[in-house]
Amino acid sequence: MSKRDVSIGYALRSQLSDSGLLVQTATFFCLNIKYRAIVPLLFICILSVGCAEKRTYSQTLERKALMSLIFGADYESEPKALDFSNLDNPQFKNKSNIKTTISPEYVVKVDEQNAVLLTQVNPYDSDCHMCQVVHGAYQFQRDKKGWYLHTRQDAIVMTGENGLSGDTSVHKLSDGRFALAIDSGYCGQGLCTRALTLVHLSSSGASLMLDHLPIGHDNDGAWGGCSAIDDIEDKTYIENEKGEIRECRQIVGKWRLDKNQLLVDFSGRETNDRPIGWRKIHTRIKQRVVYSLASDKAERIAGVNPLSKQ
Repeated sequence: MSKRDVSIGYALRSQLSDSGLLVQTATFFCLNIKYRAIVPLLFICILSVGCAEKRTYSQTLERKALMSLIFGADYESEPKALDFSNLDNPQFKNKSNIKTTISPEYVVKVDEQNAVLLTQVNPYDSDCHMCQVVHGAYQFQRDKKGWYLHTRQDAIVMTGENGLSGDTSVHKLSDGRFALAIDSGYCGQGLCTRALTLVHLSSSGASLMLDHLPIGHDNDGAWGGCSAIDDIEDKTYIENEKGEIRECRQIVGKWRLDKNQLLVDFSGRETNDRPIGWRKIHTRIKQRVVYSLASDKAERIAGVNPLSKQ
């Protein structure tokens, strides 16, 4: 190889890491060979350019079109390999090849150049009582050829029970910012709870904004403490010398999103032992808690959540 050939090869190698291997490899061969023969030049250039990686595009934001772009047209019937390694769940943590079927839920157009496809997955073989649903997000960006997959997140959070995610809805926070709200619940052995989860959506993709904020609790089915109080005329101080009346906690939180704020109005009642065992103080709950959603993480700015003290 001549000195001119060596210098050309060196210069091109410095471009490989900047512009992408396949495209620059094609350039390398074309420039390196052009001093030797015209016919091999054309042949190798055509082959090299043809091997370059190509994006696949969708001309619409229809859910089926986007799902087919990611997983293939058989996504409804054939299990696909998904990465659940980031989930805080012992069964799926660090597992990056879970094969299961996946369903589209929403497509949120964040702005003219960005959109997010939201999905749900039930990774269990059956709808067991503790079986939660996995929520995923796939960010698409648009160029002059159409919409293409930019960022893939198979698993952001798990919610719900019995193979059901809970109630979901999408809310606009401000220009270019949205939130997926997931209101999910759980009941077991007479104890029922509810929690609110928010996923932030923007041109940067999707991220967990609020993770299972407690917004509901009812333990009367488990212990009957609230029902026992209902039979007592004076419900402020409850004599309980033998300890037969158990703890009562019935609290409901009604939430709404108002632009860049989450407002939760709590109401209900609970008892506290003073001292423990022989007298219960029956307290009515009525208070509002406000969380700021100005950034990609929710922050409490007013009030105290009676179920989590946060």
